[in-house]
Amino acid sequence: MDPLTHAVAGLAVAALSGEPVSLTSPIYLAAMLGAMAPDLDIVYQFKGDMVYLKNHRGASHGLFGLAFFSAAISLLLHLFFPAVALSSLFIWSFVGGMSHTLLDILNSYGARCLAPFSQRNITVNLLTIFDPFLFILFILINVGHVQLGWGGIIVYLLFRWIMSLKVRSYLRREFPNYERIVIMPAFSKNFSWSFLVDAGDMMFTGEVPFFNYSYKVFKKMAKQNDALERLALQTPLGKLFAEFTPYFHIDLKKQKGRHVVRFFDLRYYTKKKFLHSATAVFDHNLVLQEAVFQPYNENRRININ
Repeated sequence: MDPLTHAVAGLAVAALSGEPVSLTSPIYLAAMLGAMAPDLDIVYQFKGDMVYLKNHRGASHGLFGLAFFSAAISLLLHLFFPAVALSSLFIWSFVGGMSHTLLDILNSYGARCLAPFSQRNITVNLLTIFDPFLFILFILINVGHVQLGWGGIIVYLLFRWIMSLKVRSYLRREFPNYERIVIMPAFSKNFSWSFLVDAGDMMFTGEVPFFNYSYKVFKKMAKQNDALERLALQTPLGKLFAEFTPYFHIDLKKQKGRHVVRFFDLRYYTKKKFLHSATAVFDHNLVLQEAVFQPYNENRRININ
């Protein structure tokens, strides 16, 4: 989720303490700072895009990372609020951090919340990166409507879960020969759902507006299962891309005697393009000549050796 949502979520969690909302309260400060701390992994950006993308939502979002940040925050706040028990500051900071990881799990990017024990990215595919309704409900909690806000959040998450089930059921009828269907929140539309349908020899990506069941296919892609595809997956670039996203497609083309392999992350489709991609180029002897990762747009190129 976005930093502002994480901040108001941390304050909302602190409201469960029963203390009045106040940015000068050590309990609220601990929870808010704890809720924002996991995204300090942005410091990896100083080492380059690739290092950041490999580590984002990793160890800082796991239990050890949350415990580390909570210890640092509680020690810092204890210097300014020595009358407040260090253990209390730690607990509320940790609970705030847990709210951050939980929210990230609820969107389609997910988080490696079991790091360092597991590098598996866990996602529930329920929320967009920024959800205005969820944000408003957190604000309600922070202005004193605690029961209404938390009750609204429970109802809203249940509603989105039911939406995803209904969209999945609809797509099963529309694509009866499917092998796998993946439902994700649309990139920028709160009540639309993106989908990926694996139909054996073909893959379809598209979008379904929840209140107007009429799906739109963005891309129809043939699955090739070629020896070159398997070779590309064994390169450092191929392994990296397979770790980066659980849902991807590989396109093979021959251009001027060279073999061009394109990887596409199927999770995010905007402006008629997939947000993240990668390109590997092999010569006529299938020797790798070039390997670039292209996050966010095709013009952003990171060489992968």
